[in-house]
Amino acid sequence: MIKNIDDLVNFKTNSKNNEIKLVYSYIFEQIVSLYTYTVSNFYSDRKSRDFFVQQMRFTGAVTEKLSPVYMSNKENKKEAENKIAYILSLLDKGESALGILENIKNKDSLFNERDVLLVERAMEDNSIIFSSSFTEHTYSFQAMYSILENLLSIFKRFLCLPDPGELLNIIIKCRLEKEVNRDKLLGKETDIFDSLQRMTFYSSSTYSPLSHRDVINSYNDQEVTIELLLEACSDGRIKLDKSDFTELITRSIDDVLEGWSSWVLTLLFPTSSTKNLPMIDSLIDGICLKQTGTIKLNMEDLKKLCILGQTEQISDMLSKKIKELYLTNKKEKDKILHMDTSQLGAIAKWYRSCRMGYITEVSQIPSAISVLLYDRLENGSFYEYVMCLDNKIVDYSEKSKVDSLQRLVTFVINKHLYHEDQDLSLPYKYSSGLFESVNTIDEYLNLNKVNENDVLPNLSMVDWASYNKTKTRDRFKRPLKKFRSSIAQAKYKIEKQKQEGIHHYFPVSNNYPLPFWAMK
Repeated sequence: MIKNIDDLVNFKTNSKNNEIKLVYSYIFEQIVSLYTYTVSNFYSDRKSRDFFVQQMRFTGAVTEKLSPVYMSNKENKKEAENKIAYILSLLDKGESALGILENIKNKDSLFNERDVLLVERAMEDNSIIFSSSFTEHTYSFQAMYSILENLLSIFKRFLCLPDPGELLNIIIKCRLEKEVNRDKLLGKETDIFDSLQRMTFYSSSTYSPLSHRDVINSYNDQEVTIELLLEACSDGRIKLDKSDFTELITRSIDDVLEGWSSWVLTLLFPTSSTKNLPMIDSLIDGICLKQTGTIKLNMEDLKKLCILGQTEQISDMLSKKIKELYLTNKKEKDKILHMDTSQLGAIAKWYRSCRMGYITEVSQIPSAISVLLYDRLENGSFYEYVMCLDNKIVDYSEKSKVDSLQRLVTFVINKHLYHEDQDLSLPYKYSSGLFESVNTIDEYLNLNKVNENDVLPNLSMVDWASYNKTKTRDRFKRPLKKFRSSIAQAKYKIEKQKQEGIHHYFPVSNNYPLPFWAMK
């Protein structure tokens, strides 16, 4: 007799839920670390800060100038992205502004005269000049620029996944509802031909990956419930092999979390794929190995693997690489290079031992989101200057800047991170769609109403979506204090995670994102 989801799978659902929460927290903490590290550079000594500002302004100016040039089709868009990525890779290596300009003038295969002229104009229009740099930043300039520009969009995507405490149930619901005719389950009449089609489709043994969008659709479907599906399992309308279904759910959890995290990260790494090749491919020079039998290792990847606790796996990687050289079947090759099966559990275990300490549990994520938005709005004029953008955050009230900021943050959360307003924007003066400028918060709030019909599938921001002067101010106090103290510790926290990571295994041969500091 099947009474609950524990009867359907061979693992403990509480343990699996905890692993999901840890991976969810891991992705969030990497976002917080990237933002805090970026901001910390604006609090350095004056010389270092001014240098960093110039480099960030160069990133913003070049990105803005080159992005719209080739947007007529996908091929040209990709070409533009490659050009931006190449320029920013030179910036990451410490090249001077003039050095980058000279480099792209000589890169005939990639840049034409118009590209060079656009970069020159971007530098001239924004008075950008800087010498070579000997400072190696933890994150790429592309990622640091993107976290400032796309912070609200990143949080919205992050919160588009249903609450991690509910995720396992929804994934099981997704898989179960594919095993039964919907109309029959709901007691509705159904067309015979349609029933035969569904029976044929669901009898297929081919594995079909589950996307995070499937999960969202299932979450929003209030008609088919998990209780109805469990009842169908109990009375035999849905027949399952417990072992096979356990494997299906395990793979489906990875599908959803990998796809969702990659979707979030495309906003941070817009000109490069977050689904990097397995590090085994970049660590070992396969051509050199095959032609001469010489083992040649990439030192940068060797360092990353050691910091990710992979020292014991390097010999295993070499063994796999040698096998791959002499296999002719492509599927067998891919299987050898992607044999890391314990993905979710391994990442959860790694994160449990290597936390940065920005949060200690999932329930603290809403307060962290609110504080980062507070900082983004509080320093809005400076950040827009850094990004070479003309946007202006709506002016704060003269009476109390703190109250005004908290009202704005609450409004943004209510509009975009609790309700799902499609017109995604920070509170800029001219974002109301009207011709007249908006010069006060009251004017902005009066012109921009919240559409309360649609809410995000993740309801965790509900307590931060309504404003009460006393309660809201008290709610912000502790997380604001913690964030400001974390700015001084940003680099230390990253270094500490790297050092702890040496002793703890992180699986690299899968589609989960590496820690962001390993993705540069």
